[in-house]
Amino acid sequence: MYHPVGITKDRAMFFSDAIFAIAMTIMVLQLRHPVGHDWASLSGVWPSLGAYVLAFVSVGTYWVNHHHVMEVVVNITGPVLWLNLILLFWISMIPYATQWVGDSHFTALPVSGYAFVSLMCSISFAILTFALQACDPAHTVLAEAIGTGRKEKASLAGHALSIALPFAGEWGACGALLIMAALALMWFIPDVRIDRTLRSKDAVDGR
Repeated sequence: MYHPVGITKDRAMFFSDAIFAIAMTIMVLQLRHPVGHDWASLSGVWPSLGAYVLAFVSVGTYWVNHHHVMEVVVNITGPVLWLNLILLFWISMIPYATQWVGDSHFTALPVSGYAFVSLMCSISFAILTFALQACDPAHTVLAEAIGTGRKEKASLAGHALSIALPFAGEWGACGALLIMAALALMWFIPDVRIDRTLRSKDAVDGR
């Protein structure tokens, strides 16, 4: 029976790092400087700056956790490469959505559009994570760390809610942004579940 040889993950990680870095660079290049030299001049740019901070934290968090899950597998497969590309596509859409939100001063449709892009990033990352488990079944650290996937499910539910919330009323867009900021903070620290699982395995093995 033919068994496909695993693909070395290094090139996928290098390429992914480049896309993450480009996305973050594009976002800062989209920022407009204040027209003037006093505090009042900041009033025209704070929406763009606020959207940038939220998006920067989100992209940075995806990069950290992407690195984390890729590190615990030895090889990857062709389908994983395609799933990784899908994730990177939605990551590359974040600068576009961020500029729309900033230029609109947080109106309903742009905030909902940003939430949709964020949801697609979350779905893509979740699918990629589960695919990484399947491509390296002998290495159980990732599967054991994720467990029931409560963190992933909470992230998907929060982003889905953030798509509809901006149309719920005057403060709906603000509520959606607060939810997305909370989700970004939830993922801000690298996934400790993986580190905890690795430490447990080391203790069992007597290392």
